[in-house]
Formats: sequence, C-alpha cells, structure tokens
Amino acid sequence: MAGSWRCVVRGGVSNSEAFDLTYTFSPDGKWMEERQTGGDWEVQMWGFDSRKGKLVAYQFTPGGVFTKTVEGWVNGVFTSTRNDNGATVSMHPKNNGSFDWVVESADHAYIVTEVCRR
Repeated sequence: MAGSWRCVVRGGVSNSEAFDLTYTFSPDGKWMEERQTGGDWEVQMWGFDSRKGKLVAYQFTPGGVFTKTVEGWVNGVFTSTRNDNGATVSMHPKNNGSFDWVVESADHAYIVTEVCRR
C-alpha cells in the first residue's frame, strides 16, 4: 500500500467526491500512516499497540479523534470497526494497482465504497 492513491467515493452524501491517499511506514515498520488530502483532510495511524497487545487505528480529522478496533486480515479482507459508531471499515484488495475501502454502518442501513487506484 505504500505510495499514493487516487480515490473516488461511491454512495452516501459524498458520492463522486475524489481525494488522494498517501501511505508511509514508520522506520521500524510497525506503524502505517494514512494521509488523506482533497475534500476533507485526515491522518490515520495503523499499527500494533504492544501495551494493548493488538492492532489499533487512530484517526485524526477536523471533527475529532476516532479509534478503531482492528481485526486484521480475515478471508482476504482487512477489517476494522469504529469504536464510536460501530461502523465496519474494510479494505478489499483488487490487484497491485487498486483496492476498495468499504464502510458499512453498524445497522447495515448504508454502505459507502471508496474506489482507490494508483
């Protein structure tokens, strides 16, 4: 995932909105930074919290700081759950040049897909 990606939202109030994602890794490789520009900005840190003994994600946005419980790779899909609203956030790899982020509300009432390409 390291590098730059162009993403387009499919569904929800932000349908057709485009933004850029950039992924970089900490020098020890234990943390991945996800930085979003265009549209709303966001910085997210994904990694292994040795104190908690599990994978975690911390998302920094104009609306505040959010956390995710990360299940990790399950059946070829990287899955996490937002702790504030229970939404499932999963990454579905397509090939080396594309993946989709899929956000599904806790009550399954809506699904938004972010289609990302190199």
